This record gives sequence, structure tokens and C-alpha cells, in this order.
Amino acid sequence: MLGAHGLRGRVRVRLFGDASEALAAGARLTLSGEAAAEHVLVALEPGRRDEWRATLEGVRDRDQAEALRGCRLWLDPAQLPELPEGEYYAFQLVGCELVDEDGAAIGRVGAIWETGASDLLVVEAAGGAERLVPAALLRRVDLEARRAVVELVPGLLEDS
Repeated sequence: MLGAHGLRGRVRVRLFGDASEALAAGARLTLSGEAAAEHVLVALEPGRRDEWRATLEGVRDRDQAEALRGCRLWLDPAQLPELPEGEYYAFQLVGCELVDEDGAAIGRVGAIWETGASDLLVVEAAGGAERLVPAALLRRVDLEARRAVVELVPGLLEDS
């Protein structure tokens, strides 16, 4: 959370990923950090660029909202809407084995960086090396098998 907005307890938040559709009134959110607690979302509306304004049940004034600065809000993935067949949430890729189209292991997806252009998969390769692979190169994802296939382009994984 970025801080308070106004005098009535609204908080300024930045969303990671496109979760705004899942954040409807009544969503149960968990706060992490010094003010760890569970809150119910009353309302969410756009704010400044890349920010949202959230009204949380039980947060009634600016001081209470300001006390939440620096906390993270977490939404239980079970509350996310189901996606159509063949689609997935980016966070579901974390932990998947990444292989090339011939089935050769590249590594395991450890994180995803949202860059604004193409997201990057941070791949933990054998020996602890990290590789960055553009998510645009993903060809198939099997969430049940925890495996993703990527098209390799020349020079992508070569050491410089």
C-alpha cells in the first residue's frame, strides 16, 4: 500500500498484474507486514496513474489508512475468476519447468518481471544461473504437469 487518500480511510494501492476484475466488493484480502490482518474490500476505484483507491472494511480514517503504508494486500487465488480453456494467470507459471520445443530442459520459472512491453520469465537454470526469457516466446503451458514450452531463438541462452 502506498498510503492514505483523503480523510475517510481510503488507501492508495498499486496492483501487480491485472487483478482489478477479481477485486470486487466483498473480496477477502489479507494484509502482510506490520499491520497483518484480514480485510473485506468495500470498493475499488481508479486513482492516479498506476494506482487504485481502495475502501477496506474497518479502516475509517486517515490515521488508520496511513498505518497500512508499506503493507501488501493478497487475494486468495481461489477468489480469481476462472479463465477460458488455454488461458492462465501469470503467477501460475512460477514453479513450472521450462523446456524448449524438443523437450530439452531450460530451467524452472522462479519469477515473472512485468516490464510494460513483454513480461520476462526469470528462469533458474542448472547450477544456479538465472536466464531471462520473454513470455512472448511461450508456445504451450500445461499447468497440471507444471511444464511450459518455449520457442528458443538463436542467441537467447548463450552466455555473453
